[in-house]
Amino acid sequence: MTGALRHLGPAEAAGIALAVEQINAAGGVLGQPVATVNGDSGDEYTSIASQTVDRQLAQNVSAIVGATGSSVTAQVIDKIVGAGVVLVSPGDGTDKLAADSGLGLYFRLVPPDAAQATVLAHLLKQQGRHRIAVLHVRDLYGAALASELGRDLVSAGAQVVASVEYDGQAGTYSAEASQVSAALPDAVVLVGAGETTSMITALSAARVGPAQVPLYLSDLDLSNVLAQGLPNGVMAGTQGVRAGAVPDPGFLTALAAATPGLVDVGYAAQAYDAVMMIALAADAAHSTSARAIAAQLTQVGTGLTVCASYRSCLALLTSDRTIAYHGASGPLPLAAGGSLMSGTFGIYRFGTNNTYPPAGDTYVAAAVPVTAQ
Repeated sequence: MTGALRHLGPAEAAGIALAVEQINAAGGVLGQPVATVNGDSGDEYTSIASQTVDRQLAQNVSAIVGATGSSVTAQVIDKIVGAGVVLVSPGDGTDKLAADSGLGLYFRLVPPDAAQATVLAHLLKQQGRHRIAVLHVRDLYGAALASELGRDLVSAGAQVVASVEYDGQAGTYSAEASQVSAALPDAVVLVGAGETTSMITALSAARVGPAQVPLYLSDLDLSNVLAQGLPNGVMAGTQGVRAGAVPDPGFLTALAAATPGLVDVGYAAQAYDAVMMIALAADAAHSTSARAIAAQLTQVGTGLTVCASYRSCLALLTSDRTIAYHGASGPLPLAAGGSLMSGTFGIYRFGTNNTYPPAGDTYVAAAVPVTAQ
């Protein structure tokens, strides 16, 4: 709720609250209501996440939903899985966190960053961009995604005319914007977070802002909240990508009713699905122990019968049927290592009012590398 990823917090909190409301309305998990212990994950520049995890572990939680940023998760993953608690992230994509570090207790509900890089590179090629400048924040997420994107762009026949790393806590970004301007790109890709508003302001001052050069955003800086801090119309035509299938209108309606005034729904679906998957795994295991939940998380998304709500999925489990939960973010087939075996990305476009809609222009299937499992 604070720091460089605070623009994502309200949507995730709304998704979590909606999932808990629906689960408890259906009778809860194993006949008991679900209780939540809310806490701020902050960002990589503070120790807030570690403090929050200490408090939650002291309350004997079975599972933790979060964080969204891989750099934040990297700070706390050893502490969480070392305590024998399940960790399900709505938005971690960095491959380095998968498998080995998770001890069978870490799961993520988006495809790896390698898949996002491929989608971005294909989008740029499809739209005829050949001279690309890549700006990325100096952290685990930014460095990994920018590296993957650079390789994919070169493979697609494009030229990376500038690859500029920056400090997410810097006061100004005029030097970085000048580097981009000097490279004469025909497109700019920004891989960042909460500093995006300041970066776009600097790019605009250097005549390489979205009004002059097409801008493309990665998942963590695709945000109506951040765009509100810019002059009206500046973001028109800017595109961004985020994991997730076409949103179900019923989910969006329920989310809006439960949380009026929500400006952006980014990652609300994945946060909602994280809670649903944990609850259904506990039901399938007939246990709320972390190890039992973890063992079933890879099963409740890959069973024989598709279901899309907690009530319908629970009815199937009660009848001894195996389920394939298709969530608000799409199907969620998790491999043994905790990563998705397949996924989808939406491509979103900002309008003249500096906002993008909840549904993307198009959706593309993501090729998930086997090495990410």
